[in-house]
Amino acid sequence: MTDKIKVNLSYYVYKTILHDMYRFEFFKSNGEVNKNDFLNTVIYNFYYNKLKKRAELREKLANDAILTDVSARNRNRMLDACSVIMDDYYNKDLHYHYHDASFTIYPTRMTNDFFDQIYENEIKDKTSYSSFIRKLLNEYAYLPQYVRESVAKRSEVIDLSAACENGRVVVFKTRNKEHRIAPYRIIRNFEETFSYLLGLDMESKGLKPISIKVSKIYNVIITKAKYKFSKEQKEKFEDIFRHRVEFASGEMVRVRIEVTKRCDKMLGFKFHNQPPMKQISENILEVSTTIPNFLSYFIPFGKEIKILDNPELKEKMASFYSSALENYKD
Repeated sequence: MTDKIKVNLSYYVYKTILHDMYRFEFFKSNGEVNKNDFLNTVIYNFYYNKLKKRAELREKLANDAILTDVSARNRNRMLDACSVIMDDYYNKDLHYHYHDASFTIYPTRMTNDFFDQIYENEIKDKTSYSSFIRKLLNEYAYLPQYVRESVAKRSEVIDLSAACENGRVVVFKTRNKEHRIAPYRIIRNFEETFSYLLGLDMESKGLKPISIKVSKIYNVIITKAKYKFSKEQKEKFEDIFRHRVEFASGEMVRVRIEVTKRCDKMLGFKFHNQPPMKQISENILEVSTTIPNFLSYFIPFGKEIKILDNPELKEKMASFYSSALENYKD
């Protein structure tokens, strides 16, 4: 087994992977990004995803009527050829003329045997480690972000999905806390950039709904404790699905705001985290969302909106602007 593998990449693929290390929170205990852990994890998980898809493709082709009259030997040869063609088609470096960036990968004790398997099955007498892994990472980088997240957090997604299906309470860690959750469902946010675990916080008073990015979760333990959701709790979750799952932990509010013409234009292009709104009159909107969602979305609007009927939100907005202003006073 080689001690290290240097993989040359295009700048686009390199930056996408580097950003994912931060997005999906692969950090060392000292807070530094753990590049080697991320690369080992992604290559391992993505390769086995490809093997699974390759097996599914072979099964579909083998059951096709076109191949029913072909001998078993010839059928397998044809299926092998199809697998190679598909791999070559999806993994060519078609879009990149330059490979000016690079990562160096150091196989770990957990992945040594895995890289030996890659060598035997994919590399020996065919290509190089660097070329094969570059093709894997090229394909990975073109996937939607939420799919890349599921690749990077594959083991956590499997465990959390099993807990949801079987109604088991889970214990896991995020960077700064240990959680005990009755999981309900894994669901993507509206922009389909991240997946969230939605459930009940078993440590909270009154068992409050909570949502946590799957990418923040590690060390998942499925406990023996079971939890059955009530009809009211399920209805609450369904209401959260219709709004913003990433703000499930906040209190729901319905507030009316007065907007300027410039605000109308901003609403037309500022879609990220945009809460549900209803037009009441020409310059009055009714917003239904959680307080955290309202603040995260509307704070950048500044003087272009005015809250009409929620003193708590008025105070929170005023406090934010006031504290920011203090930083500019000499």
